[in-house]
Parts: sequence; structure tokens; C-alpha cells
Amino acid sequence: MALLLFSMPFLTLAQPTVTGDAAQAIIDAQTDVKKDHNTDLNVAFTAFLVSAVFGCIGGSVVVATSQITTPTPPADRFIGKSTEYIVFYTQTYEKERKNQRGQAAFGGCIGGSIVAGVFWSNYYKKHGSSF
Repeated sequence: MALLLFSMPFLTLAQPTVTGDAAQAIIDAQTDVKKDHNTDLNVAFTAFLVSAVFGCIGGSVVVATSQITTPTPPADRFIGKSTEYIVFYTQTYEKERKNQRGQAAFGGCIGGSIVAGVFWSNYYKKHGSSF
């Protein structure tokens, strides 16, 4: 019990705090990621189409691509900013965009797979299992 009492204040002090340019960069990056959401709809639509046409494997390729590629913020957002701001903004932007793109691609993949499944099940009901 004594160990727990002594360790908590030290753990609290050891947590990093972000202030100044870094804090503003994180806030700005999170705001800009929400503004840039339209490109995520393109990723979701692509995953939907690929999944509907090529099935789960094709959709999985789109999901994997959305996680492998790194989205970069436009350079004009850094004009007149400090190095610390640029570093924190870029790290936050890339992490948040990757998460959003992954969610959009996964949703599109699931939706496309459902549509393909419904299509093929109806096809086989009408035409049988032979082509």
C-alpha cells in the first residue's frame, strides 16, 4: 500500500505535457483532419466498389493500402510556423488521417462485401450453381 501511495505522485509528474506551439499544432491538426474528411469518402467509395466487384480480398487490399500509405498535410499550412509546430502538426495529422482513412476503407469494404453477397446469392437462386 505504501508503494502505491509513493508511486502515484511520481507517475503523475512523469507524464509529458504539451504546451505552446506544440499544443496549438495538435489542435490545428485535429481540426484540419475533420475538414479534410471528403477524401475519406473517396477512399470509402473506392473500397465499396472494389469489394462489390472483387469481393473481400479486393476490399482488403484497399484497407491495407489506406494503412500503408502516409497522408501528408499540404505545405501551405506551415508558412510562418516554427519547427516544433510543424513536427507536432505533421505527426498528429498523419496519425488522425490514417485512422480516418482506415475506418472509411473498412466501412466501404464491409458495405461492398454485403452488396456482393446479396447479388451473388440472388444470382445463384435464379440461375443455379452452374454458369
